[in-house]
Amino acid sequence: MPLVWLSASVGGRCVRKHLRVIARPSLITVGVISVLLALGCSGCGGGAAKPPPKPTHHVRPWKPGERATAKTDVCTPRGRAAFAKGVGVAPGAVRERRTIARSGAAECVFSAGRVVASLSVSGAPEAYAVLERQAEEQAQIFGGKRFTPAPQLITGLGVDAYWFPAQQQVMTTEGVNLITATIVHWRHTRVARRRTLGTALARPYLGRIDKALLRGPAPA
Repeated sequence: MPLVWLSASVGGRCVRKHLRVIARPSLITVGVISVLLALGCSGCGGGAAKPPPKPTHHVRPWKPGERATAKTDVCTPRGRAAFAKGVGVAPGAVRERRTIARSGAAECVFSAGRVVASLSVSGAPEAYAVLERQAEEQAQIFGGKRFTPAPQLITGLGVDAYWFPAQQQVMTTEGVNLITATIVHWRHTRVARRRTLGTALARPYLGRIDKALLRGPAPA
């Protein structure tokens, strides 16, 4: 009785088995065996299986009131909507760019047409003290002469809020983060409207006031 050797791939290895054929193999039998050999040994010595894809980790969006870091994404839908409303355009017409401010705070730059404004959120300690210190310093007069316009108090925004005309920015805090909205470029527009835009842009980034963090001005 002739022996017919059959190779097949099992668990990545080639396994050879023999089948005892009682009768002389016909052409059909030989054809079937050839197909089985081709299919079985096509994977002999094959490479290792591909590793499964790595799971995707979704980062939870930042929420106002949470301490921000330089990696925080502050380009939020509410910020975009506030900027769009202040400028008078549809939210879809607003472009935004995520970046880091010179202070190291997380920042988002909003623009529509020729209007550009930036919004930064700093989670550094003593946000309230830093805000009050800057307001006091810019309110001082040296030698009986003022070199920069005095900051203007804004009521109803955070713990305290000021419009700094020299920097064209609104600064405020709820005690956790120092929020700064700066009008970078808006030509032929009255100061009052720029101040209104800065106020509206900063508002969505405020969380609940944390009175435990409200400490006096930082030492000079």
